[in-house]
Amino acid sequence: GLNLEDVPELVRVAFEEKVSPLVRVGDDLAEEFSALAFLGVDASVAPGLDHKSIVEAFELIVGPGNFGGPGTLAVASMITKGLKAVRRGCGYSGLMLPVCEDEGLAKAYSNEKVTLSDFLSYSSVCGVGLDTVPISGDATKEKIAGILMDVVSLAIKWDKPLSCRLLPC
Repeated sequence: GLNLEDVPELVRVAFEEKVSPLVRVGDDLAEEFSALAFLGVDASVAPGLDHKSIVEAFELIVGPGNFGGPGTLAVASMITKGLKAVRRGCGYSGLMLPVCEDEGLAKAYSNEKVTLSDFLSYSSVCGVGLDTVPISGDATKEKIAGILMDVVSLAIKWDKPLSCRLLPC
């Protein structure tokens, strides 16, 4: 497996290699059109259903089948550190963990390997908050209010914007 301390640099280099053609185009357009300012690229990782799961990347470090266990928070932090270090990065530039938009995340959540609280703790080091997390369609007002209070508490503590996209199921 990979060493945790190598993750930020590996992420930064891989991302920069993938986006360098876009950066060149952006720079060329900004040079051609003086009214256009090209600031860079949003170095965010947001897995989707048509791509490999982000869980696979985590498990290169925490081990197969261990996503959600010890070390998961540390890996999330190191991936984020690498994304924040991308040259010409702008915008959000972070790790998103959209539960319902990533097959591996959805499977881990439905198998109770990770919980809503786990995803909230991961957001303290990386994310946008709770992103497409399913909750029971008959969740009480009190339960939803409690979730929102937890998100707000972390946002205040870490002085960072966090969102909360809950999906009734």
